[in-house]
Amino acid sequence: MSPILSFIFLDDLIDELRSSGYGVHIGRAYAGRVLYADDILLLSTSCYGLQAMLNVCAEFGKNGI
Repeated sequence: MSPILSFIFLDDLIDELRSSGYGVHIGRAYAGRVLYADDILLLSTSCYGLQAMLNVCAEFGKNGI
């Protein structure tokens, strides 16, 4: 049950990151995050973009969007 619940939670976070506009894009594909189990790797082309992505994650964790 735990993997299913974490995926449901992470799915909303992924949508938030994608819609933020920050992160790496390859063509039209969003590649700003890599997921493995319960680990997330954020990818950005700048320190500012990476900080913005961290802010999205922090806000998502606080608000439970």
